[in-house]
Amino acid sequence: MSKKFRSYLDRLDFPKSLGTDLVSKYLSNIRLVMILIIGIILFGIFNFITIPRRLNPEVKIPIVTVVTTLPGASPEEVESLITIPLEQEISSSDGIDTLNSTSQESVSIITAQFVSKVSPNEARDEVQKYVDAVTNLPDEATTPLVNALDFENVPVWEFVVTSPSHSRASLERLVTDLEKQLKNIPSVGNVSINGLEDEEVQIIMSAEKMAEIGFQPAQLRSAISAVTKSSPAGTTTNARNSYGVAIDASTTSIESLRNLPITSSGQIYQLSDIAEIISRPAPQQKRTYYGEKNGALDPAVTIGVYKSSGADITEAEQDAKEIVDDFEKKYQGSLKITTLTSNAEDINTQFSELVGNFATTIGLVFLTLLFFLGLRQALLVSISIPLTFLVSFTVIGATGQTINFLTLFSLLLALGLLLDDAIVVIASTTEYYRSGKFSPREVGLLVWRDFIIPIWTTTLTTVWAFLPLLLASGIIGEFIKPIPVVVSSTLLASTAVAVLITLPLMVVLLELSVPRRVVILLKSILVITVLGFAISFLRTQPLAIAISMIGIILFILTYRWRTIIKKRALGEISHSKLKGLAIRTAKIFDEGVVNLDYLKDKYQNILRRILLSRSAKFQLISGVVIVSLFSYSLVPLGFVPGEFFPKSDSEIIYVGLELPTGTSATETELASLDLFEKLRKLPELNFGTIELGQALDTGGSSGGGAGSDNIARISLRIGEKNTRTRTSSQILDDFRNEFSGYTTGKLTFFAQSGGPPAGSDVTVKILGDELSELSQITNQVEEYLESQPGVVNISRSIKPSTSKLSFQPDLQSLAAQGLSTSDVGFWLRTSMGGLEVGKLPITADRDEEKKIILYASKRLLQPEELPSLNIVSQSGIYPISSLGSFVLKPSSAKITREERKRSVTITAGVSEGFSAPETNSKLFDYLDTLSLPKGYNFGTGGANQENEKSVQSILQAMLLSFVLILATMVVQLSSFRKAIIIMMVIPLAISGVFLLFALTGTPLSFPALIGVLALFGIVVNNSIVLVDKISQNSKVGMSMIDAIVDASGSRLQPIFFSSLTTIVGLVPITLFDPIWQGLGGAIISGLSISGITMLLFIPVVYSLWFEEEDNNLKAS
Repeated sequence: MSKKFRSYLDRLDFPKSLGTDLVSKYLSNIRLVMILIIGIILFGIFNFITIPRRLNPEVKIPIVTVVTTLPGASPEEVESLITIPLEQEISSSDGIDTLNSTSQESVSIITAQFVSKVSPNEARDEVQKYVDAVTNLPDEATTPLVNALDFENVPVWEFVVTSPSHSRASLERLVTDLEKQLKNIPSVGNVSINGLEDEEVQIIMSAEKMAEIGFQPAQLRSAISAVTKSSPAGTTTNARNSYGVAIDASTTSIESLRNLPITSSGQIYQLSDIAEIISRPAPQQKRTYYGEKNGALDPAVTIGVYKSSGADITEAEQDAKEIVDDFEKKYQGSLKITTLTSNAEDINTQFSELVGNFATTIGLVFLTLLFFLGLRQALLVSISIPLTFLVSFTVIGATGQTINFLTLFSLLLALGLLLDDAIVVIASTTEYYRSGKFSPREVGLLVWRDFIIPIWTTTLTTVWAFLPLLLASGIIGEFIKPIPVVVSSTLLASTAVAVLITLPLMVVLLELSVPRRVVILLKSILVITVLGFAISFLRTQPLAIAISMIGIILFILTYRWRTIIKKRALGEISHSKLKGLAIRTAKIFDEGVVNLDYLKDKYQNILRRILLSRSAKFQLISGVVIVSLFSYSLVPLGFVPGEFFPKSDSEIIYVGLELPTGTSATETELASLDLFEKLRKLPELNFGTIELGQALDTGGSSGGGAGSDNIARISLRIGEKNTRTRTSSQILDDFRNEFSGYTTGKLTFFAQSGGPPAGSDVTVKILGDELSELSQITNQVEEYLESQPGVVNISRSIKPSTSKLSFQPDLQSLAAQGLSTSDVGFWLRTSMGGLEVGKLPITADRDEEKKIILYASKRLLQPEELPSLNIVSQSGIYPISSLGSFVLKPSSAKITREERKRSVTITAGVSEGFSAPETNSKLFDYLDTLSLPKGYNFGTGGANQENEKSVQSILQAMLLSFVLILATMVVQLSSFRKAIIIMMVIPLAISGVFLLFALTGTPLSFPALIGVLALFGIVVNNSIVLVDKISQNSKVGMSMIDAIVDASGSRLQPIFFSSLTTIVGLVPITLFDPIWQGLGGAIISGLSISGITMLLFIPVVYSLWFEEEDNNLKAS
């Protein structure tokens, strides 16, 4: 007769030494547990209420911009006189990573990005130090403005104001009044306005009068500048005080400007003697329009409200809306306010969706545990969820994080992982207690002894899978920072809750002996809770008093006759068919609906047969290896597509219109109005806006900077996602097909996508010295991109400008008339666009000012009129044609530079259904075939560069995670072989990801890579507990096969439950959030495959590797 198999529990005895330590005292004292629970609740709720809420994670990248203007200068002049001298100094800054610049008409913009260890303020101060060292800038140049880029500086609320019954001038006066009220709100930091006509003080010079008195223009500019701004004059001190000395502006009104005294040839005149001074709208205004699907296109003004520092987004928007609502009511419906974007609404929508996902996930997990474990265990596990999250909120508050969509997503991701420890504790406690050998207190102590180290080890291995994500740098690193912080803290909190709260509560429930005072406390809490819900419900009911009276009467009667009701109910149950139902209900309470003992027996029998057959073991290993290799081969064969971040369905579609450089604002306005009439035929359209002079930011380069006359941005608000039959991506594709023959200008169709602000899908940079050579190379690259399917919105940073009219001075004629090229430049600037010479205050505190602009005539001259321009000198008036000639020359609208070399950046988007990484790969294969001249090279940028960085970061994180997990297991198990056996599960899990992604067509995105990294810790968890259990069995004298079979059987239930609850917990975000579908899908597929193979693969490999050692033990 064979020896009867004795399991680990059969051999287990309770050592008396366990009942005398601090753990025993803690598990026996429910009061300490209650104090801990109350502390967690108080701290967690306080932090949840006080943590700031944001729509997106805070991205703190040290990027500094330096903006300098040189009025009237060409891009080439701006580059040589402003950009290059500043670049030479700024490039010496410590910690600088990249240096880019753009030189365009009159403006130089330099962008310096520093390494992530430098704070934005430190970077700004560093750049300011080197900018201040530049002393050779032209006198006409403005002081360079140095600012650190703030990714949070976006409007919390954007709305449009229209008024069919008011003229544009009247509307602008009303909006100006509204702007003042909004700026007075403490929670509002700034207010931006588009669509207002800029008022300016125009000084229209009379050439004849200036020539008559011999007045020179240089004198006029300096005279006006001197009286319209304050000038510091130093400091003076006495024995007690130090005083600053300054010359205040003496001209603060148009009338005082008209009376400004000027001197010529020893005589004093007034400015009004040689010029007309008036206040009126600036020429070439850039207006805004608003139109619905059906109806007129009305003049409009768009207003953006920015929160003040430290203010909450919801608070700022709510305060602003109260002012706007009152303002709208004041004018009795003659004004219409329409919201364009609302961060508070977006936050509330995302919170509602995520809270709904939370509720769905918790409900699914509860039903799963109820089905398999029982009501008592399901309730205990469910209680651990809010307690763990409250601890997480405390950590989030302590680390300075905000509550944003990624924070909540991280909590939702952790929800699928945090139940493992509670399930292990409850399943083990239940199993030990069902053996009938131990009291509830002894069960708690044995579970603590046997599982405290494996539980913390498994948690650490999962934490090691997420913490290395903190190594990610750049925009991606800042964007995903909440994931490692929140998930790691939540997992550590869940383990602490499992061992310090769930285990003692489980012991109490098994004993079912609760002191009377605790019962009274719990009943009081229950009554207060019920009353709270009742009061909140009755507040909204018209019959609240009647319902309350009926409820009170029923409660009194029920309480008075509670003994009779209880006896009658129990009597009915004991003497009817309900008795069977009561027994079944009690069983469900203790054991659940489905008992896995049958499955456990089947699994152990199958596993034993495999372990007893050497050929079966090798067949199983060979099968697993072949399937894994096949899965890995799917990636290079192209069956698993790749992308950076999935496209999301947006509710706003943007259309950018770019006309040829040099197009007037009037022509752009007419073209925009005509285009909008065609776009408003969109069936899904609710309303749209036209903003002239506003660039469309697609994450790459645009046709012109904000304020350019040749550009316009059209915003189309479409219906909500659940009201449309087409996604925003499909609408964009249809638009591109419909307007493929549009010839008036260049159209760009764009919708915001999910993920961080990483730039365009396709970005390539060509670097060299000559613009003509760069242009030729760019033309070749653009032609290639246009031939590629799925490539849209192709754009270049440098575009050919309209030909430049270059004045070639006759130096002898200039000298003969006592003129210089600066004098000619002054009259050219004042005749074509005006020249700013100062600012006139509108308010006493100079909070609002009007620009003072010099003009040569009442209207701006057209190009063909320039030869007739008159130039004033001391000796008279001379036509410019007598002083030189105009020559037509090619010119560039702007010049971009990277790392102090000229560059052209080509950007493009990739339509939904096409792979951006594949498109970029083909592009760079094509670039390798080009024969670039010496000194010319290309590089990448945008989303492709961020994707490369992110993949490198993930690979580094995977390597570090692997090392940390391996080291943790070696320390715990004291064996390299056992640790390596456990690590074998990781490649098996990853192969499952590739297999499922290939079958479902799910792209391997950056979020999916995070899911793969998460698998490192998740799949190792169960393996650690399994191998540790085998080791425990071996130590009590069990044979190799018995130890493996018993350990595998005992771990079947925890592995099954933890894997199932993790999968169930991730189902909502995987199904309903396309951005994070890859992450959830990776974990679900990896767990599904590894969970099945691990239960057979690890036992078989363990038996083969330790077979010789077991034989030696038997022989000895």
